[in-house]
This record gives sequence, C-alpha cells and structure tokens, in this order.
Amino acid sequence: MGGMQMASWVVIADGYNRPRHRLDRFRANVSGHDPILGKFGFLLKAGRFAFSMPIDQSDEAIARTVSKSELFLGFLKIGLLGFGGIAPWARHVIVEERRWLSEKEFASILGVGQILPGPNTMNAAVLIGDRFQGVVGVVLCLFGQMALPLVIVTTLGVIYERFAAIPEVQAGLIGAAAGAAGLVLGTAIKMAHKLKPTPLALAISLLAFCAVGLLEWPLPLVVAVLVPLTIAAAAIEGRA
Repeated sequence: MGGMQMASWVVIADGYNRPRHRLDRFRANVSGHDPILGKFGFLLKAGRFAFSMPIDQSDEAIARTVSKSELFLGFLKIGLLGFGGIAPWARHVIVEERRWLSEKEFASILGVGQILPGPNTMNAAVLIGDRFQGVVGVVLCLFGQMALPLVIVTTLGVIYERFAAIPEVQAGLIGAAAGAAGLVLGTAIKMAHKLKPTPLALAISLLAFCAVGLLEWPLPLVVAVLVPLTIAAAAIEGRA
C-alpha cells in the first residue's frame, strides 16, 4: 500500500494516539492513566482501547520522555530567541533541534493553543509541559518562556521611554514589525510544506483566512462554525 501498513493505535494519557509499535520500542507503560480515565471512562483506558488504522511510516514522531531540566532550558531558550514572535523559534527548538514533537504534533498543539483564550504559544507551553511532566512541567515551561523576555522587555521599555521621540527609533520599530510578520509567514509556509495539507485542509484554511482576515468576522464565531465543520469533513474524508 505504498509505505502504509495496518497497526494498532493506543490512546494514552496526554490525549494523543500512539502507534503500539512505537510505544513497544520505548517500553512505554500503557497500563492505565488517570487523566484519560477521569474524562472518558473505561472505553478509553490506555492499553485497552485499540483499533486498526493506516499508519504513515514517513511520520517521524518520536516517543520519548523529556526531563524537567530539558523542558525548562528548552523554553528558556525559546523565550530568549523569540524576538519578532515566539512561534517560529518554538517550532525550531521543539521540532527541529530537540525533536520533542513531530511536525504534525506541533501543528496540532499550536492550533489548539490558537483557538483557546490567551497567547497561542503560552497555551502550547502549558500543553507540552503537562504532556511530559504534568503540573510541574507546566510551571517550568511557563516560567522558562517568560523569565528572560520579562527582563529584556522591561529593560527595553525603560530605554524606549527615554528615546521614543527620535525618528530613527520609530523607523526601527516599523522595520522590526515587518520582520516579525515575515518570520510568522515563513514559519507557516515551512510547516505547510512539510505537513503536505490535503485539499480539505487548504479549503478550511482559506475559509478561515477570508472570514477573519478579509471579512473581519469575530474569531469565536469563526471557530464555532469551522471546528465542527472541519471535524465532520475530516471524518467523511477518512472513510473515503
């Protein structure tokens, strides 16, 4: 079937499905996890709810454990490098450099963070921290991501207050804003190239762009309409 095979997938405590052969490779314990059991009951108990579905062997997702120190230092680096927007640097560190998540997993987490209240990268830090180290991981990720930016921005704010009236400073800020927009756009193109979205995904993305970017409809309304539509369309596409 062109690099595809049928294999068993298991629902685990972080809310993501994992192919059993990858869990077995890392001797992962799938005996049962309270976060899943508390919400969905015995039907989704880890290790007991398995089903067959096609697996793309090109998916480079890595099942691994990330330590508390790795989480803190990783997000400390993301916060330090995140000039012009954290998302591009978060993707670079998490996906390319440290390989904590696959491209698809990072895109999914960032997408969930985008529709939740608050900054998407902060929401993603909460999800990633909880996934690897629970509540302690959440605190470490958030503190690591905010610590250095807080110091740097406070210092720059004091300096800006003294030199804001200088024309060169105003021009520099305009240039920085353009650079930030370029970083975000470049990251989106790079992720789309690697994820190879289906025509359905492209159509949904175009609808969201037109609704929010061109028509300026409220984001909650667009999300409330498109999320159920996307889930239904993906389910129909999966059965095709």
